[in-house]
Amino acid sequence: MNAPQFPPLAVLQGMVASGYDKDFVAMEFGPGLDYYVGRLDRLCLRGGRVLDAGCGMGQWSLALSRRFARVDGVEINAKRLAIASHVAGAAEARNLFFHRASIERLPFAAGVFDAVFCYGVIMFVDVAAALAEFCRVLAPGGRVYCCLNADGWSRYLADDMGRDKPAVRAAGLDTLYTTYWRRAFADGLAAALALQEPLRRLLDAAGEAAAAALLDATPQGRRLAAQVRASCGEAYAGRFARDGRACVADAARFERSLQPTRAYMPEEFKALAEQAGFADFQWHGEGLLVADWRLPPLAPKYTEAFAGKTAVWECTLAKPQTAWEAPRPEYFLRRARAAFLCPAYVEPAAACVRANGRQPQYPPRLYAEAQARARRAGPDFLAGLARCVTARARGEEEAFVALYAFVQQAVFRDPVCQPVDAAGDPAAPLVTLFTGRGRCGHAARLLLALCGHAGLEGRILQLERHVAAEIRVDGVWALADADAFKNGVLPRDGEGGLLTRETLRAQPWRIDAAAPTGWMVLPGDPATRGVFGHAATGYVDALPPQERGPLSRYYAPGSGGALPSLPRIDAFACGGGEARLSWTASRFSPEAGETVLGYRVAVRSRPRGWEYGGIDPAFRFPDEIAPADVCDAETDACRLSFALPPGVGRLYAEVTPVTARSRAFGLYLWPSPEAALRLGCEEGA
Repeated sequence: MNAPQFPPLAVLQGMVASGYDKDFVAMEFGPGLDYYVGRLDRLCLRGGRVLDAGCGMGQWSLALSRRFARVDGVEINAKRLAIASHVAGAAEARNLFFHRASIERLPFAAGVFDAVFCYGVIMFVDVAAALAEFCRVLAPGGRVYCCLNADGWSRYLADDMGRDKPAVRAAGLDTLYTTYWRRAFADGLAAALALQEPLRRLLDAAGEAAAAALLDATPQGRRLAAQVRASCGEAYAGRFARDGRACVADAARFERSLQPTRAYMPEEFKALAEQAGFADFQWHGEGLLVADWRLPPLAPKYTEAFAGKTAVWECTLAKPQTAWEAPRPEYFLRRARAAFLCPAYVEPAAACVRANGRQPQYPPRLYAEAQARARRAGPDFLAGLARCVTARARGEEEAFVALYAFVQQAVFRDPVCQPVDAAGDPAAPLVTLFTGRGRCGHAARLLLALCGHAGLEGRILQLERHVAAEIRVDGVWALADADAFKNGVLPRDGEGGLLTRETLRAQPWRIDAAAPTGWMVLPGDPATRGVFGHAATGYVDALPPQERGPLSRYYAPGSGGALPSLPRIDAFACGGGEARLSWTASRFSPEAGETVLGYRVAVRSRPRGWEYGGIDPAFRFPDEIAPADVCDAETDACRLSFALPPGVGRLYAEVTPVTARSRAFGLYLWPSPEAALRLGCEEGA
C-alpha cells in the first residue's frame, strides 16, 4: 500500500459544512491509511473482533479492518457516522460495521470482543461507566487501547492554540476548571464539607462569602481555589464563587451537574481502570507507545507535553484471565525461595531496632502488588491449586500430607517482617502465596483454605503465643503446624500416626521429637538481615534454643522441659594422624532445673545439607539423622580426638547436647553449627 486508501480529502470535506470540520477532516485523513495501520502494528493490535469505541469518521476503523477479522464501530454523532460509512464503502471493507450508540451503554453481549480501541473520546464521557462497559464486552485476556488528554493539552489550547481563538481558549480553561472540581471531589471534598455542617447554617445569611469560608476550611477546598486562581485567572472568580455556594448547599447535586469532559493524568486513569477490573496498565505519550520495537518509528499526531505537563497520551490495558487452566505449584515454591534469598525489610541504619508498631512491616508497594496478583488470579484459583497439589494423593492422609508439605515450602518464615492487612491481621491466603513469606497465622490460614478446597475440614488452633491448624483426616483431628516445622518435617505419634492434641495431652514431648526447622533461626542469621545486610534486633522472631524453648511449651503449657544453649565448635584441626575438636559448653538457664549430661559428636565425610539461618525452603530435612560415617561418639567433655580416616578430603562435624529428657524420650535438640575441616593441612577449622 503505497498510496492512501481513504477517499479524496475534497470528497470528505464536501460532506461537512463548517471550516472547523473541514480542517478536522484534513487533520484526521491527511496522514493516510498506511500511517494508521502502522500505528496498530507498533502496538501489536490484531485479532478476531474489535470494537472501535467512539469511531468518529472511521479513519481508525478502516485501519482496524486490515488487522482484525471484524470491526464494530460505535459513534453517537450521526453526521460523523455517515462519513465513516462512506469511508468503509469506498474501501469495500466488508468486515466493518457501524452502530449509533454511546460508549457508556454498548449494544453488545458480554465477552464478544478480543480488543477495544478508543482514540481521543473517553475523556468526554463518564470514564468509569465507559471502562465498565469495555470490561463487560471484552473477552478475558482481551486488550484495550485508549488515547486521551491530560492537563497539558488544556493548557496548550488555552495558552498556545487559543491565543487568537477565544472559543478554543475557553474550551481549554473550562476543561481545567471542571478537572479541578472533579479532583477535589475524588479527594474527599464532599465528606470534608459534611464535617462543616454546623457552620453551613450561616450560608443563607452570608451567601457566597460563607460558602467561600466553608470551602477554605477544608484542605480540598483550599487546594481547589488555588488551582482555579492560578490556572483559570480572575475571569473565573465569579463562576467559582457561584459554584462554591452551590457545592456547599448540596455537594452531591452539584457534583452531578458537572460536565463529564475533563483532563486525566495517567495515574488517575489507571486507578479507574483497575476499579473497572483491568490490569497491565502501560502508557506513553501519544504515538510513542511501542510493543513491536522492530518497526520503524512514526511521528505522533499530537504533542506529548506542553509547558512541562503531560498533554496527549495513550495506554493499553488487559482484562485478566481469572480462570487459569492449570495453577503451577512450583511457581509459588520459587517465590518462597526468592523471599528466602531476598530480604523485604529495608533497614534505615546499620543499627536497626524493630518494635511491634501498628504500621505495616512489609513494604506497602510489595503488598499491593501481591494483592493485585491475587485479584487477577481470581476466586477459584486456590481450588485449582489444591486439586493440582493433591492430584496423585490416594486418600485423605496423602492429600493432607501433600498440602501440608506445599505450605511448608511455599511460605518462607520471615523473622523480620510479615505481610499483614490494614487491620494488622495476616494477609489473605492467596496474597500470602504471592508474597512468598509469612509466619504462623499465614501458614495456618493458607493450609486451612487449601484443605477446605480439597474436601478436608479444618479449624484454627489459637495457642497462647502461637497459631497452628487442625485438619480432620480420616476422622481424626491432626495437628498441622507448617510454621514451626518446615522442610518436610511432620511430627507423628509413637506408632507413625498423625499427631493429635489428645496425644500431646498425655505425651507432650512427642512434638519435641521432630526438628522445628522453621524456628531454627538465630539472632544475626542471614534471615534477620535487611536489604543492605544489617541485622535487625528487637522485635525479631529469631531466638537461641534456650530462649525459644521446646515446642511442647506452646502446645501444653506447664508440661515442663527446656532447651540448653547451642554448643559451638571453636576448634577443628588435624595433625599427627588425628583430628581434634573442641567446643563451647551447652547450658540450661538457671531456672530450668536441668543439666547437660554430655555431648554427641558426629563427624561425617559429607555435609549435613543445612545451616542455621539458611535452611533452603526446598531442602528436605532427613527423617532420620544421617549416620556419622567417620566418628560417632558421646563424651561428657568439651573436646574429642579421633583417628583420621583414609581417602577423605574433608570432614564435617556437629556437636549435640545430651540431656536426661533427650535420652528418655528421643527429643530433637539443636546441634551446633557445622564445622568443616579440609584434610592435608596440619592446622585449620
